[in-house]
Amino acid sequence: MKVLDTKDLQAIAGLLEPINTRLDRLEAGQKELKEETAELKQETAELKRETLELKQETAELKRETLELKKETAALKESQEETRGAVNRLIEWADACGYVVRFPLPQI
Repeated sequence: MKVLDTKDLQAIAGLLEPINTRLDRLEAGQKELKEETAELKQETAELKRETLELKQETAELKRETLELKKETAALKESQEETRGAVNRLIEWADACGYVVRFPLPQI
């Protein structure tokens, strides 16, 4: 059995040096990846919050649109009722004008 001397140990250390250098680079790369992953997680969380806000705003807009549609339908119905009443008044005025023989302007 041969005992390793200083020269042998220096040779082994020389062989290990590139491995250590590669390990240092890998550790640095791993650290960068962890930092980037943490940043991506933060950005993802922010995007999720923004998405939730947009969904809430969209739901509110849909509710408001539905309310506007209901109001528009009510206005249309009211306008039709008003038009019918005005037409009946015009017909009544025409009929009264002929009975009284009072000339009313035609509309």
